[in-house]
Amino acid sequence: MKTFFPHTTFIHGCGRLLWNLWLSFCMTLLLSITSLQKTALHAQMMPPTGAGPWNSNLMIRSGTDGNSFGAETKFADSSGVPSLLRDAQGRILAAFQWFPAPLRSQYWDKVAVKISDDNGKTWSPPQPIVINGLPSSYQRPFDPTLALTEDGRIRIYFSSSPGPALMLDSTVATYSAVSTDGVHYTFEPGIRFSAVGSGKPVIDPAVLRIGKKWYYTAPKGAPQDGAYHATSDDGLTWTRRGDIPSDSANQWTGNLVEYGAGIRFYGAGRLGLWWSYSADGTSWTKPTAATISGTTTMPAFIRGGDPAILKLADNNYLLMYVSAPVNQMMTAVDGASQLSHVLRVSPNPTSDILRVNFTLTKAERISLELYNILGQHIATLLHGDYALGAHEYLLQTSIFPQGAYFLRLATSTTFQTSSFFAR
Repeated sequence: MKTFFPHTTFIHGCGRLLWNLWLSFCMTLLLSITSLQKTALHAQMMPPTGAGPWNSNLMIRSGTDGNSFGAETKFADSSGVPSLLRDAQGRILAAFQWFPAPLRSQYWDKVAVKISDDNGKTWSPPQPIVINGLPSSYQRPFDPTLALTEDGRIRIYFSSSPGPALMLDSTVATYSAVSTDGVHYTFEPGIRFSAVGSGKPVIDPAVLRIGKKWYYTAPKGAPQDGAYHATSDDGLTWTRRGDIPSDSANQWTGNLVEYGAGIRFYGAGRLGLWWSYSADGTSWTKPTAATISGTTTMPAFIRGGDPAILKLADNNYLLMYVSAPVNQMMTAVDGASQLSHVLRVSPNPTSDILRVNFTLTKAERISLELYNILGQHIATLLHGDYALGAHEYLLQTSIFPQGAYFLRLATSTTFQTSSFFAR
């Protein structure tokens, strides 16, 4: 746990900036700096918002060629980072990060799976996965990616670290576990891939096996940093190859799929979802936009992030991705429901002191809590009884690792989240 040096003052009668202007200002600044991969994805691919990752849904579309896709339908509420796999029995498994209501519930921020036995027409309810043998001191798994082993077992790759770190620090790497049913896994000891000496975490892995060869990618950071690339003969021991170059518009956060005689990677960019093709996993074509089918004039791009792709048994393609954050209501464990236009922060981004302003319409008990980009609780900054009116809290952020954070202000009846970037 980090040590914070809070200083609290109370001010009255402070003016309130228009929410939309604040969001626009915040997002403009966010787009001007280099950030961790997760922050870059939400900053460039999503509209301005103060919501957390739990305010996005998983959406699905299908298409015949992997280039254009039909109508959008909702797959799961409050979820992200999907991966798709067809197992040895022909079932389709979708693994994803799950944020089920109520807020901070038993399965909050857990990896879950939904299973289809009819080629994606219907799906089972979400089931949180179990990883037997995962050391209790390890950070909970996140960023799941599914792959099929040669002997027909299901291997899940995920991000974690050998300690309950609340930050995306350099100890975060790619690990794995295997399963026969897609729900109950056995941990495979050891790190599958890490960026040794980089001082950066490795998150959002993408893995694909074609025959006896395994392919791995993971974003290095901001979009222009490109992606790590590694290969393996068994899916356990990986050899790092030359990094994959990219530009500032396209993020290598997504998934791999076998396509024709080679591989496609589906990622997200400023214009929407895109794909790139490689015959060998080393040289990649320029990103091409995935589009909505049926448009006859200008191409209609698919807005979203973290795409997953799967070729179905009927040779059609299933595309799953994270929606833009939505203004959905969520009830917390204590019964609070979310409202807007309550909390504001400045300057944003911040490198020293962050001013947190909030106004209470009546005297009541509040709590102000800090979370990282993954939704993990870092600290309770305020807790107690506060008077009607405007209040200001000064947060020392110079000791924070670079990245995005969320503040949650809760009263007895409502709560609100707001984001900021520490640099």
